[in-house]
Amino acid sequence: MTDKDLKTEEKILEAAANEFLQKGKSGARMQEIANNAGINKALLHYYYRSKDKLFESVFTVVIKKLLLSKVNKIIEEEKDAIGLVRRFVATYIDIINKNPMIPFFVLEEITKNPGRLTNSMLNSGLPINKVFNLINDSAKQGVIREIEPQQLIINILSMSIFPVIGRNMFQPILFNDNKKAFDQFLESRKTEVADFIIRSIQPDK
Repeated sequence: MTDKDLKTEEKILEAAANEFLQKGKSGARMQEIANNAGINKALLHYYYRSKDKLFESVFTVVIKKLLLSKVNKIIEEEKDAIGLVRRFVATYIDIINKNPMIPFFVLEEITKNPGRLTNSMLNSGLPINKVFNLINDSAKQGVIREIEPQQLIINILSMSIFPVIGRNMFQPILFNDNKKAFDQFLESRKTEVADFIIRSIQPDK
């Protein structure tokens, strides 16, 4: 593949990522992607013969670049469950707040093609066993109480994701449809969620 081909493909993937993240797979249009990439639709189909193929490539890029690369770095660097919780929550909320369509992007995959999501995460080298070991070791050392790693992981994810998914409901009902106030609320979730989770796993006195 020539340098020109690589640059064209990069433009396509960037334009497609924006289109898919904003509109989801069903709402995205190949013509709009081609326009935003600065190419014609025929050339887009030369690189990616279908929207499904393009979505699969974009999905892999988005998951690896925006999520898994940063998550993997945190897992490799943190030494106990407390540090893992605090840093993961802050990073994860920051990512999905800046890219609010990512949860919907993932939900569409969970619903329509869960195998692709699973394979993308497993093939990324996500060190899930290291997370389990870190949580279990922290419990043995008395840093946290005993808790199933699966329970802790799902607690963190659900508390971090749900406000973003439910923004269109929460913002008008709880924040008088004040976008700035809701943005500030999401920013405060970085500390609030981490503190809540950490208090819940502190050793019994």
